[in-house]
Amino acid sequence: MTSANLVPIPELYVSAESAAKLKLEAGDLPSWDLTPRQICDLELLMNGGFNPLKGFLSEADYDGVVKEMRLADGALWPMPITLDVSQAFADRGWKRIVAFQTRNPIHRAHEYLTKAALEICDGLYIHPLIGETKKGDIPADVRMKCYEVLMENYYHPDHVMLGVNPGKMHYAGPREAVLHAIIRRNYGCTHFIVGRDHAGVGDYYGTYDAQLIFDEFEPHELDIEPMFFEHSFWCKVCGQMATPKTCPHGGDDHVFLSGTKVRELLSEGQLPPVEFTRPEVAEILIEAYRKS
Repeated sequence: MTSANLVPIPELYVSAESAAKLKLEAGDLPSWDLTPRQICDLELLMNGGFNPLKGFLSEADYDGVVKEMRLADGALWPMPITLDVSQAFADRGWKRIVAFQTRNPIHRAHEYLTKAALEICDGLYIHPLIGETKKGDIPADVRMKCYEVLMENYYHPDHVMLGVNPGKMHYAGPREAVLHAIIRRNYGCTHFIVGRDHAGVGDYYGTYDAQLIFDEFEPHELDIEPMFFEHSFWCKVCGQMATPKTCPHGGDDHVFLSGTKVRELLSEGQLPPVEFTRPEVAEILIEAYRKS
């Protein structure tokens, strides 16, 4: 065969400019660590060695290759090239998955509302934001330890999963609540918790503005169902976590600590009350304050 008969093989590499743009767009997408075998396939896809494939096989292409050694468009291709991922997110049997957005350690109020949501869903996806947050927030690595110790001791292992959202905080209140919902939809969640002053800053937004904004959309327009929760607290009289909807008692009976007060206690090596945070979480935070 002479060079005149050769057909140029397209490569799937992108330019430096396109790569920079794609990296930004990929920030909100799920990630997957490839195995050595998967990397071999990816390299051949990118350099054109697997032409006419433009990526891993779709279901239609896969079926055609298995049955007739043909892609869906009729092109000859002898064997499946697929990106096989763990079937663990399916083996759990989860159909209704609720996501919880957080940029702080999970305290008792958070634990209460996530478990309340879990009562009507199959699985809880704890999905902390680990990108840039405001000055004074607990570092992401410390927060991850807090999430892990909570999951180990206080959540059912068959109904909870921990992931990370690489995005940054915008503190855009209601609009950011919608963005957070869309991101979790793209991660495969069916429900999304929206609590008090979601993505707020100071008192700039109304306490429940981030919930009210969802009324502006048609039912199922977002393809994820928001779940609204009021401010929760420990009631000394009720002897349990509660909200204004469920507790008839006054504020003096409620255990609520400001972030400033909690940081003050931690910096002094004091454990916040167990009604506010789990001791295991407090120990991690105290150790982090000692090192800072």
